[in-house]
Amino acid sequence: MKVEFTTFLLIASRTLIPTTAAPEEWEYPKARKSPKSAKASSKLMEADYPDEHRVYRSKKGELKVTLSLGEALYKSDTLTQKVIGFNGFVGGPTLRVKRGDTVKIHLKNDLPPEYCNTTIPALWNQYHGISETNLHVHGLRIPETSNPNNLRIQAGDSYEYEFKIADDQEGGTHWYHPHSAGSSTLQAGGGGGGLFIVEDEKGDLPDEVLKMPEVPLRIQFFNFTYLQEDYSAFHPSSYVELCKKHCIPAENRYLCSEYFFENGPEKGSYNRTIAPDGLEYETLLVNGVERPTITLSSGQWYRFRTLFVPTRFRTIEPSILDESCDFQLLAKDGHYIPVAPRKIRSGFMTSGSRADFLVRCHVPGTYEFRSLSESRDSSNWIASQKRMSLDRVMAYLKVVGEQKEADAAITQFKPARPCYLPDLTGVTPDHTTYILMSGLNPELPAEEGLPEERPAWGSGISYYAINNYGALSPTFLNEKDEDMLDFAFELSVGSIWEVDYFVPQIHPWHQHIYPYQVISFPEMDTHNDFFQDGDYHDVLLVPIGGDETEDYGKAVIRTHLDSITGQMLGHCHFYRHTDRGMALVANIAGQDGTRSDKVSKCYSKGGQMTFDLV
Repeated sequence: MKVEFTTFLLIASRTLIPTTAAPEEWEYPKARKSPKSAKASSKLMEADYPDEHRVYRSKKGELKVTLSLGEALYKSDTLTQKVIGFNGFVGGPTLRVKRGDTVKIHLKNDLPPEYCNTTIPALWNQYHGISETNLHVHGLRIPETSNPNNLRIQAGDSYEYEFKIADDQEGGTHWYHPHSAGSSTLQAGGGGGGLFIVEDEKGDLPDEVLKMPEVPLRIQFFNFTYLQEDYSAFHPSSYVELCKKHCIPAENRYLCSEYFFENGPEKGSYNRTIAPDGLEYETLLVNGVERPTITLSSGQWYRFRTLFVPTRFRTIEPSILDESCDFQLLAKDGHYIPVAPRKIRSGFMTSGSRADFLVRCHVPGTYEFRSLSESRDSSNWIASQKRMSLDRVMAYLKVVGEQKEADAAITQFKPARPCYLPDLTGVTPDHTTYILMSGLNPELPAEEGLPEERPAWGSGISYYAINNYGALSPTFLNEKDEDMLDFAFELSVGSIWEVDYFVPQIHPWHQHIYPYQVISFPEMDTHNDFFQDGDYHDVLLVPIGGDETEDYGKAVIRTHLDSITGQMLGHCHFYRHTDRGMALVANIAGQDGTRSDKVSKCYSKGGQMTFDLV
């Protein structure tokens, strides 16, 4: 497929690389400078480092890298399982770039081919095209034409991405993953994805934060049982069964199979037992390892750059509860919170969420970096639309050195705001609408209502609908009259868009290109320190819950549709639901470069990025 190239810029921060070869225990030194073997390079790091930590860095204004999506092998004492990864290992390498860099990614599709074509209209909004792929850089402000979602790279083929973005890109923690309609569950939920870190530069942050050692954490929850059921012959809507009924040519249907999960593990068996938190044990990995030990120095602050990628609808609540450790929030979804850092009890992360935590432990010993399960289930939302979080130890922190007295806390600061991330709390929106995902009807409080008439369950509306729109055509192009969905929203570039986002539900709302500011959250029993009005997100799932009889509410979000025209894709960020059409497209019309005259106190291209101490 021929796609017109445009360019965008990314930024990354300097990460400290593990100093031991053993993947189960990593030491993060106090020094800001990385070891010589972690020197900036456009190639893979030396082989004495664990694959899970390989890093590509930009050099002389350019990041040039090859990413190959294909088979990786996960091994533990009890399980050997084929999964999907980049460059031969679970997940993918970390990519780090600076402001002004050119990024060139040679993406190779090393997946096994399909022997019977399933990319056909009969299987739109079903699993299909599992050997086709592309690459989505999640969290970056780039137009759809620069990172096209409708691109389908066939098995054995490759594609050259080349991007550059504006000089006002905010530093932050982002990531990349496959995003081909019909196969995201298998490819991203089955292991493919890595951190994409946009570096801050001198003057962007206070020095004590800018020079802080970093711990990159790619947290993946693999539900192998779920993947096997969805892609083998166990269920009428599984990939293999759909392939056997619909693929072309029909004489090849006997060849329908799925390579990675259909036949189960290479060795051992899936852990189908239920943990005390009521969810599957399965496999929770941190940088490709179950419950690794991370060695830290006593009294030293660290920046934990955290990404969470589950196979299905599971959440985590990261925390370090011991009184000997400090645990604070710096950023969410690659965007600094309005006043940072913020003391919190725990985070709340859903599929594709990122969070930057500041961690310091004063007393030598071993501590748990774990997920809590404190947000409660929804008691009266139909079809269990809210599930408990995983209650698991994710990693152990081994704190070494002499005991240190707790010194002064990090001075709070207000980060500089680029003009695509302005403070919109006092701004009158130009467009207003709502987002209500799923065809299910909630049981509402008597005084509440929905913004539209919802058909009764089973009367024809798809479970995967958004608002009153049916499932989306996977082309995302909407160029023909017969397309299943015209643009859901017509919006103007440079305008302010307000959305009533109805919760609770298991459907995290993600929109490409434009992050959004949460103007108001609904009442919650938990996580009122992690979720606060004024925070920016690009993936949002709210742990709604006030009084036991009120499991319903809405968050109000606003977006500055700054400078970029064209299509904006919005969708549920659980891959299974995206693959089944739970998405819509907004057309952002007007002149590129247009910015709202309602935003102020922000910097633009070439402006000075400064912070204010509180």
